[in-house]
Amino acid sequence: GTGQIVDANQAAADFYGYPADVLRSMLISEINVLPDEHVAQLRAQVVAGKRTTAVFPHRLASGQIRSVEVHSSPMVDRGRTLVFSIGRDVTERERVDTQLRQAAAVFDDTVEAVIITDETGAVRQVNRSFTDLTGWDFTWVVGLSAQALASSTTEVGSFDRIRDALEDGTSFRGEISIRHADATGSPALLSISPVLGARGEVTGFVWVVADIEERVAAEQDRANSEQRAAVSAAGRERIGRGTANRCRFRHPLGLAVG
Repeated sequence: GTGQIVDANQAAADFYGYPADVLRSMLISEINVLPDEHVAQLRAQVVAGKRTTAVFPHRLASGQIRSVEVHSSPMVDRGRTLVFSIGRDVTERERVDTQLRQAAAVFDDTVEAVIITDETGAVRQVNRSFTDLTGWDFTWVVGLSAQALASSTTEVGSFDRIRDALEDGTSFRGEISIRHADATGSPALLSISPVLGARGEVTGFVWVVADIEERVAAEQDRANSEQRAAVSAAGRERIGRGTANRCRFRHPLGLAVG
């Protein structure tokens, strides 16, 4: 077949932006932007009796490209085998699917530990980095309150602010001690962000935990070094004063008074 559009309903005319009579005078290759040979091959499969479902990039009269899911099957009309197709615009669905795939890739590959919770703070998902950092497997923590993953050495004020963020649906950022599966803990920077639904309601939270153990250790080493330097300087100053005093006593002043 030539790919001539034999008939089209008003819904197709409205979607593609062509008058129905104009649409009926066009070739499918003027709408489907895939190479002609690829479209012809698929059309031949349908004419041969095979039902197909595929997503095609279709060009509208405006020049805009939309993703259209097309279900095609053979139809005989006056001795001719035609391709009967029903199309559905899936552009938005594909955009969302792409975003979800990208988000999933970021979720799995990011170096920070990520916890996904529901609106109450109960764990629904964690990424590989979380397991690598804490030793907790997803099956062990799902359903738990994410607050329970902060060790007892976390400041009470931080616990209060986390609880307030969950209750108010707001954000949190602060340092905590993250609990490990072996009952130890390590310092971490925690960021909590609410996830909003279509009506603005809080549907969950994203907890991002950055390991800052090396930074905290470096800061402690620097503080210890500064303290040792201060103690050493104070000691040298005391020794210097003591030496000056001994010299003064060793060489008394001699005075002659007439």
